[in-house]
Amino acid sequence: MIYEIDEINKLGLNQLSKAELDTATDSLNGFAALFGREWVDSFFKASQSRLLVLGLNDVWHRWEKVRSLPGAEDILARWKSGPNEAGVASELRILAGLLDRNFDVELFPSCEGRVPDARFRQSESGWIYLEVSQRGISEILAWTIECLQELATAAASVVPDKHGKVGLARNPNKAEMENIRLWLTGIKTEKANFQDLAVFHADSIESGGGDPNDESVVFTPEPRLYSTHIHFKGGAIAIKGTAAMPVGDHAAQQVLEAEASQLPNAGPGVVFLDLSRVMDGLTEWEPLIRRRLQPKINTRISAVVLFSTVRANSGPETTVIVIDNPYAKMPLSATVLYQLRALGERGTSLTTP
Repeated sequence: MIYEIDEINKLGLNQLSKAELDTATDSLNGFAALFGREWVDSFFKASQSRLLVLGLNDVWHRWEKVRSLPGAEDILARWKSGPNEAGVASELRILAGLLDRNFDVELFPSCEGRVPDARFRQSESGWIYLEVSQRGISEILAWTIECLQELATAAASVVPDKHGKVGLARNPNKAEMENIRLWLTGIKTEKANFQDLAVFHADSIESGGGDPNDESVVFTPEPRLYSTHIHFKGGAIAIKGTAAMPVGDHAAQQVLEAEASQLPNAGPGVVFLDLSRVMDGLTEWEPLIRRRLQPKINTRISAVVLFSTVRANSGPETTVIVIDNPYAKMPLSATVLYQLRALGERGTSLTTP
């Protein structure tokens, strides 16, 4: 045994019940046998917590359900680089939940030159194809934060002794971002517009960022993210800049397009989006996704399932929101939609708000 009971108990701060400790002995040693001790240690990141142990127990429990499926070895190959890599834990949560609901599940089916994450069905009904994503949303947020930091820094130097504020109408691509940076360096006035994409104005250096009455804030659609850059000199603020940018329809469309590209036309398709790492993810993303389901776009997607997992005393708890696409080429039946809403009722912690 790689992890002895005493060591596991210590990781759980001596708060694990006997049943939890027995499961943890299986899960920690099971993952260590698959990937090595360093892989398991990276999950804890030198921390000790009963909730972390329960989290790893939960992932192991779901892997145990999925591991017998043909193609499960491909999941292991993607998982080797770390417990949080490639969104594998997100996929396992959904796949195990479908198996709990007595769906037949087939991993990585090749169809029409596309390879979705899986397909599922009950009895002799037709196959439904699925894609599970966490990485796409994380990448969009990372790009947004990178842009915000760069723009706040650039805005701070536009007008001396002023708080430079810039607001964007949408999440820019790389070419647009470069054009905005160049535009900011050439501004000679306290107010300026860049096409229909950005606005700049200078405020008193003592003013705060994110004031709802600021021109840059009014210009930027909700939900917004902010970044402020401040440089002090001699104990006083020397330069100050704030950038505002929406994480909105453009970002939602990017995610849906990326996931839908792997869904074949042979049957209904469902996109599962893991928002666990996004603050207020379910609240913010539900209206964004609903707005992107329209008569002439994203019709290949039959439904979008948003889910978010948090640590709790009894183990990880996941909230699920199912968004039916009224314009789908192949809509889901009421029965399937009901089961998606009740996903994981048997022995799991998935709930619907």
